[in-house]
Parts: sequence; C-alpha cells; structure tokens
Amino acid sequence: MSGDPRHRVTIGLDFGTTTCKSAYYAPRVLGISSNSRDTLTFTPSEAEIYPVELSNEGHTEPTKLAWHKIERRFFYGSELELKVDRGSISPEDVVDLPKLSLDRSEQTYRLRKRQEAQREKMPFKNGEPLSSIDIIAQFLRWFKDRVLGIIKHQLGRRRYNVAALAESATWVLTLPANWEEASDDLRRAAREAGLGNVELVTETEAAAAAMLGSSQESFRDLAQEPILVADAGGGTHNVITYIVKPDGTMEEGLAGTGGLRGSYWLAEDFQDHLTKLWPHKLNDFLVDQGQDPADPVIFQKLVDSCSNQFETQKKRFDGFSEDDEVSKMVVTLQGRRSCMASTDSNTIVLPK
Repeated sequence: MSGDPRHRVTIGLDFGTTTCKSAYYAPRVLGISSNSRDTLTFTPSEAEIYPVELSNEGHTEPTKLAWHKIERRFFYGSELELKVDRGSISPEDVVDLPKLSLDRSEQTYRLRKRQEAQREKMPFKNGEPLSSIDIIAQFLRWFKDRVLGIIKHQLGRRRYNVAALAESATWVLTLPANWEEASDDLRRAAREAGLGNVELVTETEAAAAAMLGSSQESFRDLAQEPILVADAGGGTHNVITYIVKPDGTMEEGLAGTGGLRGSYWLAEDFQDHLTKLWPHKLNDFLVDQGQDPADPVIFQKLVDSCSNQFETQKKRFDGFSEDDEVSKMVVTLQGRRSCMASTDSNTIVLPK
C-alpha cells in the first residue's frame, strides 16, 4: 500500500458469531479526492470513524447464508431471513454461525456436522464439497462488497472504482480472544474473499480501543489504570484486563479467559431440554396431526417451530416479572398451548 497510511481508509469488519457490523476510519470525508487511476488519496486532516449503516433497523447483519436451489445463488443476512419467512428457503438449509466452524472443540461437533451436511447440498468446488473456510469466505466476500457499496454511497463519490478502494484499504477483522489456532484459517478465508491488506485483532482489543477512543478522559489521565473488558457475544464470551500507557497503547494485564458461551448455546440447551424431557408430548402431537413422529425431518420441523418461538421470546426477556419467583414463557404448537415440564404444564419457567 503506497502513500501515508494515515491518508487511507481502514475498514473494520466485526465478524460476529450471530451478527456482523462494520465501521471505517478515514480523514474527514471532504478531504477525499480521486485521480485518473481510480485510487483514493486524502488531504491531511483530522480523522474520523464512520459507522456503516447496513440496514434501516440498525448497523448489523445476521451472520448466515444459504444456497437457493431454484435461483442457483446464495442469499445472506437479512435478505435470507426474508426468504425463509416467505417459505422460499427452508430453515434446514440455512448455515447459521459459520464462524464457529473454526472451533474444533467437542462443544461445536454437532454444529459442524450439521454444516457439513448442508455444504454437501451446495455446488461443489473442484469436485469436492465446499469446506468451512469456503463458506466463511463466501460470506465475507458478500459482506465486503456490501460494506464497500455503502461506504461509496456515504462518501458521496461516484467516479472511483470500488475495487480500488478494496485494494487500497486496510481491513481489520475481529476474532475471539484465545482463538490463535483459528487465525490462520480466518486469514485464508479473508484472502479468498478478496480482502487484500488484512489485520486480525481480538474482539476484546477492539472493544478496549473503542472505549478509549470514546472516553472523555485523556490517555495520560488513564495511564497505569487497569481496565477490565468483558465481551459477551452471541456465541463466545471473553474477559481480559489491559493497562493503559500514557501514549494510548495498551498492554495485557492478567491473561484473558473465555469460551463458547452466549445466547446461541442457551437456544441449543432449549432444544436438548425439549427433545429429552418432553418427547412424549411431541410424539403425541404429531400423531394427533396424522404425521409420523419417527420421521426425523417432521420431528425436527416441530422442534424448530418451538425453538423459533423461544428465540423470539428470549430476545424480549429482561429478567423482570410481576411474579417475584419466575418469568413465564409459553410455546404454542400450531394453536395448541403446550410446553415443557414444569410446575405449570402449559409453561416454560425461567428463573429470574
């Protein structure tokens, strides 16, 4: 990358387990110019961080993709969710949480096997099914193109080539702390996605830097102060401490710790609870509907229906209730009120 890096765009991609977001760092927009070679240069000026407005509802996109068998193309993010809602793509074909395929622990085994089966239904690459890295690259390529298009619109310039921006920019990708073994795979996926100059930072480092950047206190005021950073994501949680230096740099204090925790695993536990503690009611319901409970596809669709309702209510759950003891959630099976075993046979009881 030629020229003063301070006069170039740095684009951050928060490749989250359940959602993605982005922002870019550049000198003030008014200082941007474009020459005949379609490369971006900037006049020296104060730099700013600009969020990438990904949708009308916020600055995030769901981290998911699926292959549409009829249209012969991939769909991603919120557009994919619309396709699923309208019934044109089956929920079974949606690859959720592709980032977790980089984790090879026993906890992600079931998820990885499900994604492996999904990839076998997609077009092959060089005679072989797509790998988990191929899927991540596919998603990152789409996310990169989407972000670049929005940045181009936000910058208000129509003369330069978006490809030139992609080539000249520095891309910063986040990954959970203690995921050193996955960093090479993520770099490979980023290269396949066309991200030229890539840097990886941990999610806790990015969170700490964002906090310091928005703090009203100067680095000198915070010097030698320990900062505890807790990153609670949809699939991973990490906690770490940093010591701030007078020049604004940070050094690690106590070693970080974390693991596979978050709202996704709560949903997984719900499915396990549903199928292990309530199988007879699921079976009886399917029999009443004239369906075969031994059919794994039919059974899983019923479980998914309950899980989707649980997910909707889980997002609204705030831990408060008029009841001092519990907050209740109800799952409905096609109009029949049914739920998990509890003190009330018609409700799931979640402790406050």
